Amino acid sequence: MLCMLDPGELFAQSAVETIDARLAVEFDAPFTRVSGMAALPGGQLVITDSGERRIVLLDPATGQTTEVSRHGQGPREFLLPFAPMALPDGSVWIYDAGNRRFLELDAGGNAIGGHDWPTSADYGGRSPPVAVDAVGDFYWEASPPFDGKAPINAWVVRWTPGHGDDLRREGRILVRDPQGRLILRQFLARDGWSVAPSGAIGIVRASERHVEWLYPDGTARVGPQLELERFPIDDAELAALELATSAGNSAMKGGADAQRPARRTATRWYTPESLPPFYYEHVYAVAPTGLWAQRRLPVDSPTSLIWTFDAEGSPVRRIRVDEPIELLRVEDAGTFWGVHTDDLGLQHLRRYEVDPAH
Repeated sequence: MLCMLDPGELFAQSAVETIDARLAVEFDAPFTRVSGMAALPGGQLVITDSGERRIVLLDPATGQTTEVSRHGQGPREFLLPFAPMALPDGSVWIYDAGNRRFLELDAGGNAIGGHDWPTSADYGGRSPPVAVDAVGDFYWEASPPFDGKAPINAWVVRWTPGHGDDLRREGRILVRDPQGRLILRQFLARDGWSVAPSGAIGIVRASERHVEWLYPDGTARVGPQLELERFPIDDAELAALELATSAGNSAMKGGADAQRPARRTATRWYTPESLPPFYYEHVYAVAPTGLWAQRRLPVDSPTSLIWTFDAEGSPVRRIRVDEPIELLRVEDAGTFWGVHTDDLGLQHLRRYEVDPAH
């Protein structure tokens, strides 16, 4: 199946403009599995490659890369890095799943020590943080205590470094099928979310197909329901997922999720009729209060599509990229980063630009 998507999704909100992104630069340095990016004050980028278990500094001006620190359990070492987070003081904290702590880099990109992450009934330290706000608070997904069956909902929790295990619940999100069916995460219409510098939480409600903002003052704003084309899950989608699984793709999350899917009639997994509307892991909030979410398109689509939303949850525009990418980081309203995977399975970083006036 080749999906020649009309990027305007003609029957969707007709007032929302579709614009094309321009490829600004591609960097030659290959990666195996990029799992996060953050910027240092001087402009260097901190990149975690969880496939190679390494931390890399990239100088965007020259394209030169330098590896940071080394493997180990010492105070300035790491084992399995994910999700670098830039803090207001210019440092970057990297979630080290292997050592169950954060590794801190100073404003120059030097490893200077580690920090314990919180553990409580609301967070057992099993997933990386999703965002950091302008005052340096971290935000996670946290599942409720296990009661014999997998939870359908989870909490968005906030933590201030230096405040022990004090996690505050800020909102509820859907993380599993409401009917309790076993659905592979790649096909699950679960909520995606991120946090703006102000602390406002933007949530892409997958089942309801709208954007909701939860503001620090306790108010909430719900955007209009989105009219989106539904793309069927067919043999091409299942074959691509099976290939990725058999290759040990580190994007597969969780032991149960890593099982190889078979045909629908021969598996205990339930396969929905259509793809989820957005990638839950590719949602990013930007200042002052904007939300970017990557549309989930068929596996053989030749393009990528990113929706942006305003502070009311209304769609503002659609950004088309003329090749398959994974949205990695949004710098501002006019610049974003994507990961492109080549025919050999290697990943390359690309920076794109759009006209912020549109």
